[in-house]
Amino acid sequence: MTPFAFADDGRLWLAMCVVSLSSHSEPGHIELRKKGASTYLEYSLEQHCWLTRETLTLRPQEKQVLILSAQGLTVAQIADKMNRSVDTIKTYKRVMFERLGTRSITEALTLATNSGLI
Repeated sequence: MTPFAFADDGRLWLAMCVVSLSSHSEPGHIELRKKGASTYLEYSLEQHCWLTRETLTLRPQEKQVLILSAQGLTVAQIADKMNRSVDTIKTYKRVMFERLGTRSITEALTLATNSGLI
C-alpha cells in the first residue's frame, strides 16, 4: 500500500494498494513501505493499529549472493564468482535467512525485492 493521506488521529485515510508476493509463510501481513526509508509501517490485526518497524539491511556479500541466485547460479557457481568457498556462501545464506526471517532463497529474494534491499 502507498499511503497518500492520514487522518488527524493517524489512521490511514487514502492509499493506493499494490499486491505483491509475500515473504511471509502465513497470510495476513499488511505493510506500508517507502523506498529508502529506515522504517516501515506494519498493520497489527490483533491491536488494530499501525506499528513502526525497522527496515532490514543486507551486507554487500549477501546482496551479491541474492543477485547471483536470482540469475540462476548454483552455490558452487556463486562461490566461484565471489572467490569464496562453498561453505562461506552457505554461511552467508544461513545468516541472511536468520536475519530476514526467511527459510529459502525464494523467500529471501521476495522480501529483499519487496523491501527495496536489492
